[in-house]
Amino acid sequence: MSASESGDALSDVTVLRWTGYGLSALSVAVFLACIVLRAPFLAIVLLAIAVISLVVVFKAPEAFETLGLGRGNGLNLKFSDGATRGFNLLAAVPTFLLGFFGLAAQFEDYTMPIAGALVGAVVLLVVGMVALSRSVMDSPVWFLMVAFVMGAIIGYNALAIVNALYDGSPPATLSAPVLDRSVNYSTRHPREPIGYSLRIAPFGAQRRASWLSVSYNVYAAHEPGSVVCLIEHRGAVGLPWAVPCDY
Repeated sequence: MSASESGDALSDVTVLRWTGYGLSALSVAVFLACIVLRAPFLAIVLLAIAVISLVVVFKAPEAFETLGLGRGNGLNLKFSDGATRGFNLLAAVPTFLLGFFGLAAQFEDYTMPIAGALVGAVVLLVVGMVALSRSVMDSPVWFLMVAFVMGAIIGYNALAIVNALYDGSPPATLSAPVLDRSVNYSTRHPREPIGYSLRIAPFGAQRRASWLSVSYNVYAAHEPGSVVCLIEHRGAVGLPWAVPCDY
C-alpha cells in the first residue's frame, strides 16, 4: 500500500519529502565548504548526510517522484508502462556529490574499491525492491536504476574516505614519469575545462599505467616526459593510495 493513501501517511510523506530535499541542499553547502576550507573531516559529514538521505528516500520512494520523466521526456526514457513520472535526482544529490571524493585518491589496486561498489549497488538494488513492495511508483524501473548507481557510489566512496581519513601510517614519497595528459571539458560548454589528468607510468604496487586527477597547477607544470612527485599512503584498511605532492 502506498504511504500516500491516508491523511496521516500523506503528512508523513510530505515531511520525508522536504527532509530529503533539505538534506540535498545541506550537502551542497558541506561540499562547497570542504572545497574552500579543505577540511577532510567534512567528507565524513557528507558521507553521513548521504547515508541519512538514503534512509529517508527508501522509507517513502514515492515521495520523490516528479513530473517530466518517462515517455517523451528530455532523457528519452521509455518505460513499458508509459510512465510520465520518475524519481527526482535532486534527492540523490548528497550521494552524487560524495562521488567526487573518491576521484582524488589514486589507488594502486582497484580490486577492493570496485568490489565495494558492486556490493553497494546490489545492496541498494535489493533495498529498492523491498521499498517498492510497500509503495506505489509510476516509474519503478527508473528508481531501481538510480538506486543501483547510488549504491555503487556509496560503496566505492565510503571505502575510499574511511581508507584515507583514518590512515595513520607514515607517507612515502615516490616519483613516476608522465606519459600523457588530458583536459576534460564540459558537455554543455565544450570550451570549458572541468578537470585535468595525467597519465603516469606504474608506481608502487601498480603494474600498469594509470590516469591521475590533478589540479590545474600540477597539470600545467608537467609535460609528457617529466617526472611527477607522489605522496603514497598505506591506507587505513590496507588500500595504498597516492596524491601528487603539490596537489
